[in-house]
Amino acid sequence: MQVAPIVTVDDKPVPVAEVETPLLNITLPADNIFGAPAGTTGQSVAHGWVTLLQPLTLGAHTIVGKGTVASGTFTTKIVVQGQ
Repeated sequence: MQVAPIVTVDDKPVPVAEVETPLLNITLPADNIFGAPAGTTGQSVAHGWVTLLQPLTLGAHTIVGKGTVASGTFTTKIVVQGQ
């Protein structure tokens, strides 16, 4: 069982959902991250965590994610500006 990370925006917790793709058949392009020849086929699956945020108010915001001991913590600061 996976343990969900904790994500906050401006010190307020936001919900986090676990997502996973089904098993996918893939064909690798040239210059792929595996160093395999272009056209190599295989199977892949993706797994991760996602949070969907409501539109943020104008101004500065701090997003913090805390995972397991192995994945550590990240902090991102963003500024939302008007058009």
